Amino acid sequence: MLQREGSAAAPSLLRRGMSWAWACVRGGKTIGEAVSVPIRQTAASGLLLHTLVHLITPDEEYCPAWPRGSHWDRRRLFCDTYEGYGDLCSCDAPRTLPSAAPPIENSQLQDAVVGFDERRVEVFTPEPHEELAGFLAVLGLPLTVTHQLSDFVATLISKQFVFAFRHMLAKYPRADLFIVLEEDIKVSPDFFVFLNRTAKLLKEDPSLHCVSAHNDLSYPGTSRDPRALLRAASYTNYGWMVTREFAQEMVAGMENQEFEFDWDTFTYFFLRRGRECIIPEVSRSHHFGDAGVHLSQFSIRLYFSAKNYNLDPEAWVEGAEELEQGRYEALVTSMLVRARVVEVDPCQRSFPARQSMKEGDVLVLFFHYAGNLDLYRGSREWQALASCLETFALEPREGHNGLYRLRHGAAHLLLVAHPASPYSKYKPENATVFSATPEVLREAFRRGEGRLQRAPFDTKTPQQHYAYFAAAQPTA
Repeated sequence: MLQREGSAAAPSLLRRGMSWAWACVRGGKTIGEAVSVPIRQTAASGLLLHTLVHLITPDEEYCPAWPRGSHWDRRRLFCDTYEGYGDLCSCDAPRTLPSAAPPIENSQLQDAVVGFDERRVEVFTPEPHEELAGFLAVLGLPLTVTHQLSDFVATLISKQFVFAFRHMLAKYPRADLFIVLEEDIKVSPDFFVFLNRTAKLLKEDPSLHCVSAHNDLSYPGTSRDPRALLRAASYTNYGWMVTREFAQEMVAGMENQEFEFDWDTFTYFFLRRGRECIIPEVSRSHHFGDAGVHLSQFSIRLYFSAKNYNLDPEAWVEGAEELEQGRYEALVTSMLVRARVVEVDPCQRSFPARQSMKEGDVLVLFFHYAGNLDLYRGSREWQALASCLETFALEPREGHNGLYRLRHGAAHLLLVAHPASPYSKYKPENATVFSATPEVLREAFRRGEGRLQRAPFDTKTPQQHYAYFAAAQPTA
């Protein structure tokens, strides 16, 4: 992309340890470019690039060919002020904004607060944000500044949720469902179809507290069927839906807390009280942020960048009625009864290969955990298994009574915490329970680290870099 925009250095020169500055006219010419390179094992020094830039004169109107009217005038002012909005601000082919939401057959969301109907969407921010306000004005959407501030970022976010839910509960007294999207989430094309097809069961089954579009175990090697649904003890994050009653529980449970806390962790451990969520086998949302309150860029890249999510607009989820508590227990039991027990860890060569699995195959692996499942935040066994399977290893997620459903090629792979899970009774008497040895942990760590691609440290001399850079410059 940088090469297409005109950078001479970006395509072949930039390496770890370098400093780089580039000034250009987007879609036009390069104004100036400079590179500072490392010497031996010492990082490059900083650099200062001086350029002269011809500014547009005030009487040169942005996109003069656009139509006139209040909408286009707001859009013209916004696009003249801010960059990075793609075809929203294209002078030649500006994106046409939808005027009405497409109907969904047999919709369960008529009275929900959702993001596809501008009459029922709300946007909240803790402080005034001029660019966000301008963008939403172009879209015709409201912005509420909550002024809910805190010295602790986690508490600030929690206050945001309490304010937002309290506001929506009061403003929309007929809404029986609420859908929440964070600002750094992109969703699948069938996101609202997914919510629509699961809304009825959420309202009817008291053993559920949410529908979540995100499955933390949704990776290319551990998820397969975009039409499949699961139920699990899940966090409410990355695109989720709750009933009006649970939204009221969240407000009541969090509004008077005086200590620093994370709203999603607090909800999971203290508010859901054993209730589960409906989740897709293949996620319907993707977290594209490059950092978080508790996660570094390294962790985000290691655990989130490789996750998959559904991109097929016609792969609608099916069989939501099978997630009713009794029917789901019968399904899990039938899978355990016919499952083949695996007694080697997935880091070993003898672990069944994904390509050898057939549709209908079920594998089960029992791993050691003897503690309280309600408080299970991880163990060496989970870290090793998840790393070797190339799925989410930070902590156990998406468990159902200590059973974790993944895919292994065409097969279902069940991981059962033994003896904590009630499904431990399906372990044959002589079957081995997996425990993480130091050797397994080392191999798991190696595999986890192997997901990252690191550029080798560049050892060319400054003179070699300069010669290469000079040769890449366009001639007059």
